[in-house]
Amino acid sequence: MFDLNFYLRYRPVEYDFYQLVRLAECLYVATQNSRAGLMPSDQPLESEFIEFSQQTELNFTTQGVLSVGVDADMPGKNRLRVAMFGLFGSQGVLPSFYTELLHQRARQGDHAFRVYLDALNSRTLGFLFTAWNRNRYPFIHERRQRLEDKSAFRGENLISGYAGTHLDAFQQAPVMTQVASYFCGYFSNQRKTSAGLKAIFSKVIGVEVIVQQFHARRYKLPVDECNRLGCRASSLGRDFVVGEEIIDGNMSLRVTTHPVDYLLFDSLQPGGPLYQLVAAVTEQYLGIGFDVELQPVLRSTEVPVATLNKNGLTNATRLGYNAWLDGRMPAMDADDVCFTLTGQTTG
Repeated sequence: MFDLNFYLRYRPVEYDFYQLVRLAECLYVATQNSRAGLMPSDQPLESEFIEFSQQTELNFTTQGVLSVGVDADMPGKNRLRVAMFGLFGSQGVLPSFYTELLHQRARQGDHAFRVYLDALNSRTLGFLFTAWNRNRYPFIHERRQRLEDKSAFRGENLISGYAGTHLDAFQQAPVMTQVASYFCGYFSNQRKTSAGLKAIFSKVIGVEVIVQQFHARRYKLPVDECNRLGCRASSLGRDFVVGEEIIDGNMSLRVTTHPVDYLLFDSLQPGGPLYQLVAAVTEQYLGIGFDVELQPVLRSTEVPVATLNKNGLTNATRLGYNAWLDGRMPAMDADDVCFTLTGQTTG
């Protein structure tokens, strides 16, 4: 099991300063049941989840964080010993005389000046981390979710505009807005790729998917395009077609999921909440013009058995959706259902 507290305490040099502070904030929120985190302000330093202490040596180090300790008065509060952005030490802005003065006071048992400067360092480093976090929208979104902040956020509008999803329709669908914002790199690209569609589907559905391109489908011809000898569509090799259907795969895709349980399989059926979300995401990402089929694969051990009794069927059964006849191989996953997401239905 990954112990974040162990890595923060004993391997701090493996982390960047900003990454370590953010991980320490997440650890504090998870263990102390507090959602506040780091909020530098005029509040006392005791209200913060972390404190910073500057090194007093004049030697130069190769990392910004030297060690992580625990406050004796507050066991859940981490104390970082850093070698960056300070007032004294090798990276300090004050002359080396002040560092020598700190050593002299320490030998005399006087730590008041050191504590005062560390308080200033803690506040300035807190503001530095806040400034770093200011325009990093994933971290801002994470904090807003933790604080349950429902106010307007300009970053969401910027990301939606960049992804091309800044519409009133998406303002009414928060889940769709989150999907478009999370994959704004794929949505903003004018060239839609199967890799992008696979990444989006895998995230939305929760399992890995396989995207089959140029999937051949049958399309029913309109009546005015069917062959009529002596009238229309009768030139052999040009527009002559026998029958009412053609097979084409230029604009069609089939998305097949890895084996899923019955609960997820049921939500992927037409009318289900996950099916509607997947259909909306597909239409927004690919636009119109593509025919996309979804093939959810039900795990063999999850295939339900339909049994008749005096009250009818033991489970809700829909032929062609979730009903299978006895005699199928128990080791075979159920992959014989396919639903249309976008485009026209096949004939």
